[in-house]
Amino acid sequence: MKISIFIYFLVYISIFGQSNIQYQQITDENSGNVLSIDFTDNNSVLFSLTSPYESGRIVNYTPSVWEEWCLTEMFDTNYYDLCSTIDLDGNYLAIMQNILYRFDGLSWSTLELPIEQYMKYPKMVVDNNNNIWVSVWTYNQCLLKISGDEIIDYTSQILTDGYQIGEVFIHKDTVWICSVDGLAMYYNNEFTHFNMQNSNIPTDIIYSFFVDSKNRRWIGSADKGLIQWVDDSTFVAYNDENSGLTNSFINDISEDSKGKIWIATDDGFAFWENNIITKITGIAENWTIPVINVDKEDRVWFGTYGQGLYVCNDTNSVKITGIKIETDIPFAIKVYPNYPNPFNPSTKITYETSTSNNITIKIFNALGEEIKTLLSEFKQAGKYEIEFDGNKLPSGVYFCSLQSGNQFQYIKMNLVK
Repeated sequence: MKISIFIYFLVYISIFGQSNIQYQQITDENSGNVLSIDFTDNNSVLFSLTSPYESGRIVNYTPSVWEEWCLTEMFDTNYYDLCSTIDLDGNYLAIMQNILYRFDGLSWSTLELPIEQYMKYPKMVVDNNNNIWVSVWTYNQCLLKISGDEIIDYTSQILTDGYQIGEVFIHKDTVWICSVDGLAMYYNNEFTHFNMQNSNIPTDIIYSFFVDSKNRRWIGSADKGLIQWVDDSTFVAYNDENSGLTNSFINDISEDSKGKIWIATDDGFAFWENNIITKITGIAENWTIPVINVDKEDRVWFGTYGQGLYVCNDTNSVKITGIKIETDIPFAIKVYPNYPNPFNPSTKITYETSTSNNITIKIFNALGEEIKTLLSEFKQAGKYEIEFDGNKLPSGVYFCSLQSGNQFQYIKMNLVK
């Protein structure tokens, strides 16, 4: 199911003493939380989006296409924190509540996980053997390894006196697990633990971890800031007391091709370069940034709590001083709510196109499976109406997808018999 939302803006931000960088607000500023950002082989962006209007969605985005799946509507479930990623076969993965969702390009499948439904700040990553690792920081915290439909619970291997598990990071054949009991390393089916009792790590409260292109290890703590693990006896901490960071809770860490280490915190984001932390001021300065990632073109993507998804193109900029909305992209197509809705057995769908183009209208069920193609033909610009007959279909939720070129829109329909 493909959806066109195109509610993004080109935002230009002037830089003090430097050339301009371009910021783009990908989602409406009120569109909600983004907890995960990943990139496909085609360098499109897959991210999770939970809105203040109680919807949990997975979005695949490029500048010309917005492809979206609303899991809360498709599976008629409540929403809470949602994260997503991509496995080695190119399948889209999502976790919400106690369900793992998998999309193979044609349909969605689900796998129930052995945890309670309510959880907060879930993380998910895929290792080099295509195993899925799921961790939960708050409420029903756990560490699970999923191989196909087999689920292994490693929670007791990580938590001893603590109660929270942070990010899982994959580096070659090693799995690193963050927790309030320090840092754990999983290698050759064995766990090795690093904490304040058996090492010189300056904290046990660890939320994120990263190994950069020079094999330097970075620890994102929840209380001591960013920590560089130089060797077994040397740890260098950058925090709100001795660096440009204004918050010591490090949510995520990434790296660009220039070797800059990008840092997401509970108070904006920053980068490390040549032993100096530079905080990005202005936009996002007081926002909680749960996730940050850098794509192949060195664009820095960051998700927020409450303000949606942003991307910037860094050009050695130091200070952001202003924001200006330049343009917004209009819809070339529009599909109106069907009438009647709910319906039995037929309903009318009205749509409008501002340009002459090939129009395709398809019907999908709640699992994302295609039911019927209602229309596939060239249409002149104008407003049209088409009827959908669900006489042979069972009661349930259905989706109508309208495509014109690379733009998509959809509506939700309820068949009640």
